[in-house]
Amino acid sequence: FDRWAGLDPTGTVRSLRADVVRDRAGSEPRFAVAAEVTALAAQPTGRWPGWSGLTARVSGTEQGGRLVLSAVSPSFTWPRMFREPLQVERADGELDWRRDGKSWVIQSPRLSLAHPQVVAEGAVTLRLPGGGRSPHLDLEASVGRLDATLVRRVLPVGRMKPRSIAWLEQAFQRGTATAGQLSYHGPVRKFPFRGGEGEFNARADVRDASV
Repeated sequence: FDRWAGLDPTGTVRSLRADVVRDRAGSEPRFAVAAEVTALAAQPTGRWPGWSGLTARVSGTEQGGRLVLSAVSPSFTWPRMFREPLQVERADGELDWRRDGKSWVIQSPRLSLAHPQVVAEGAVTLRLPGGGRSPHLDLEASVGRLDATLVRRVLPVGRMKPRSIAWLEQAFQRGTATAGQLSYHGPVRKFPFRGGEGEFNARADVRDASV
């Protein structure tokens, strides 16, 4: 309960419908929920990230569901991973989740982000196995345009060595990347895959770069 309370959620619920059924005493309840929320926000707490500015429609049951996201100026805050909040002008997409045995699978066939320094879209699947095991991420993204100076602001410092952070923070003084492709397949906790546990590839056309 303390973990959920620490999120300190805020926002406006425009509509809400929920049904809960318990077949017999002691059995797990079955539920169905549908809601529309605006200006949804939560604070980062523990291992959980925070966010703000989300507008979404959500529907689901205890087995799975869907979230349709349409957000203007949303932000994402995760002090364990990033030094500053990540904010974009707009985020749109659809997100499905489902139970697969003891795991949960979160999948989106389309997510798009617009920022003054980057335009990107992609597809993502995240498997949460539980039991203390690492989540597994499959990501394929395309970047239409990227200002290279943005790189040092979005470094996942929580998963990088100090020497790598120091070099990247001084690199990419200028430049623009277009036609970018990003691919990530592997366990999240093993990045950057020094033991070959996964695969990470990035490529782009770069011009006017200074490193």
